[in-house]
Amino acid sequence: MNIEGCRALYQSTFGRKKANEIMKRSHYVDYNLFGTITGRLTTNKNSLPILTMKKEYRQLLKPTHDWFISMDYNGAEVRTFLDLSGEEQPQDDIHEWNIKHVIKEEVDRHTAKQRFFSWLYNPDSTAIKTNFYNKEKLLDKWYEGGYIITPYKRKMKVERRKALNYLIQSTTADRVLERAVVIDKMLEDKKSFISHIVHDEIVIDLCDEERSILPEIKKTFEKDGFMANINAAKNYLDFDRLKI
Repeated sequence: MNIEGCRALYQSTFGRKKANEIMKRSHYVDYNLFGTITGRLTTNKNSLPILTMKKEYRQLLKPTHDWFISMDYNGAEVRTFLDLSGEEQPQDDIHEWNIKHVIKEEVDRHTAKQRFFSWLYNPDSTAIKTNFYNKEKLLDKWYEGGYIITPYKRKMKVERRKALNYLIQSTTADRVLERAVVIDKMLEDKKSFISHIVHDEIVIDLCDEERSILPEIKKTFEKDGFMANINAAKNYLDFDRLKI
């Protein structure tokens, strides 16, 4: 962490104060693996607050080597729904695909995304009408006796109204962690390493001389057809898309 290239943060009293507070914090992320029932990561008290840090302050984080490589799933929770349902993964942007095949109206991507998630986690919502995403069929498969048991054997007691939320968020979180473990093993004999994880995003601190490994890492992250976005930056803010 350093303030190089972060002049804009120091142009206001508030920005300068917050940036200095972050710089004085621990420069390590200390995750709590058991902070939530679903398995989504939280951080311990004295950790660098990577999960809650406002976007503009991310520029304080710089790679130890040459690049931050960010990998995150395109529509992670939607793709988890499809995977749990045994459906094939579209190899297009999932929200654009939903506009064409599910919503079937002329709406922009942002609106389509909002409508889908308001429908997905609200049992009473009629924002979308579809037989392709069958919520009741999914719950019949994974919810029994007041418990969700995920493919990762995580068992959670939850009322049916909230069961789909628990199932999808928990499965997505565990999938990302599983992929992180596999990628970490791939990097054991490399200089590059996993810097941090934020929800469905894995960030690699990449040594430029090892960039030839990126296609293999991308393939590993995209297991089971989960389409991913790959971006690169010299800090944890100013990312540009990579085509791999």
